[in-house]
Amino acid sequence: MKMEENNKHVQPNSKEEGVQRLNRILSESLIKATDTYKTPPQIIWVDNSSIATLGNFSASTGKAKSKKTFNVCAIVAAAMTGGTVLNYSASLPPEKRGILYVDTEQSKFHCKRMLSRTLRLAGLSAEVHPACLEFLCLRGFATKDRLKKIEEAIYAVSYTHLTLPTN
Repeated sequence: MKMEENNKHVQPNSKEEGVQRLNRILSESLIKATDTYKTPPQIIWVDNSSIATLGNFSASTGKAKSKKTFNVCAIVAAAMTGGTVLNYSASLPPEKRGILYVDTEQSKFHCKRMLSRTLRLAGLSAEVHPACLEFLCLRGFATKDRLKKIEEAIYAVSYTHLTLPTN
């Protein structure tokens, strides 16, 4: 299935239509050395280096036990507050502060601990869930189903502008 701009799943009606759609996508995706683009708004920095821009998709990768999850918690905390947490600073436009946090490895118990840590880093109460945050724990699902659920969540939560899948 393909995702069209209107966010609906569509199947090509014929093989020819599928080839035409693929050709259009490839044509629209080509980048040339002579092209110029407007710099997208920077939204997250570590120290003074930009690590995220509005509209881009990034992933935190690294060796096991290398503190990826802790760093993502700090990034989310900074994004929720629009401030600085540890060395991470964030500034998202007010209408684009929706955060989708997806964990695919941890149990619900450990995900809740991560959520509590994130709220503590942000200086927020754990007694009230922040309206800007959706947190999914997908460990119990097969990989294929996890990917489908992440895609569905991205399109279902209309205000999401920062998506953080952890793996």
